[in-house]
Amino acid sequence: MLEDGTETVRITHINLARGFRGGENQTLLLIRELAARGWRQQFIGRAGEPLALRLRDTPGLTVTPVGGVLGAAVRVQAQLVHAHEARAAQAAWIASKLRGCRYVLTRRVMRPPSQTWLTERIYRDAETVVALSRAIAGVLRQRFPTIESVVIPSALLPVRPDPGAVAEIRSRYPEPFLVGNVAALDIAKGQLELIEAARRLSGRREGFGFLFVGTGDDATRIQDAARGMDNVHFAGFVDNVEDYIAALDVFAFPSHHEGLGSVLLQAMHTGVPIVATETGGIPELVVNEETGLLVPVCDADALAAAIERLRDDPGAGRKIAERAAVRLSEFTPGATADRYERLYRHSRT
Repeated sequence: MLEDGTETVRITHINLARGFRGGENQTLLLIRELAARGWRQQFIGRAGEPLALRLRDTPGLTVTPVGGVLGAAVRVQAQLVHAHEARAAQAAWIASKLRGCRYVLTRRVMRPPSQTWLTERIYRDAETVVALSRAIAGVLRQRFPTIESVVIPSALLPVRPDPGAVAEIRSRYPEPFLVGNVAALDIAKGQLELIEAARRLSGRREGFGFLFVGTGDDATRIQDAARGMDNVHFAGFVDNVEDYIAALDVFAFPSHHEGLGSVLLQAMHTGVPIVATETGGIPELVVNEETGLLVPVCDADALAAAIERLRDDPGAGRKIAERAAVRLSEFTPGATADRYERLYRHSRT
């Protein structure tokens, strides 16, 4: 029952991640969309983490803060559980043994699941395994050949940038052509290659600025790589990502591996042309020469050339951005919730 005793919870969501990254944003969007449709839900997350705090006032939702996997497993209220990351999957599996509930597992990352007995059982006992992209589904198929996963991509919350905030952000950076990256500061996100591309472009032409939005475990290493480069800027973590993206001339996303890259959807929505790496699920969003430019992983020369091309041919950038915007109807919170609702109904006992 809900804490007010009025109605049985239809589904329990678990996300035990620390911080707030793409997976947590996707969990938030799904829960809020289901709440708007009248679902009674429970969310179990780590006490004090941003996701639990942001969900506190969601209608029809019980937020249950816990310390870890076992605490989550024993606090499950519903007969259907949605696990949104790896530790949540462990908790869902334990809950299924304790009280017989069924669970859905969403896989958002490209790396293969670990080669352990427990991981094997968690995936094989799941009612349904969801992959964020066809690329992730392929990785899962190699790891678990007999398990057929369902592909449900990320959703975009179409937040419109604030023109005043965009103008203020742009005024901070003097360079006439601003290239930006929004991601955790993690070397696997390719920021070192983008800094090297910045170095090469700046060595032969003036007017390029580079803006990094986000923080992370590799922040010091990445910032050190840009030492002495006056046209490389770090904004840290921000809440109004859409305003920062709208202030850019090019959105650069040179990840080494990526399940899908949901921040690319915001760039598409904002109308900023994209340069990204051809890896993982990125090509499922960014079609080379159609909705963006794709370059090889860890290739600073190709990255620099693609950025320079968009500066030299702004008309091509506008066409790329226009074609990218057309695809967004496939990635709304409503479309994602529709897919999950069908899956939940199939999973209902």
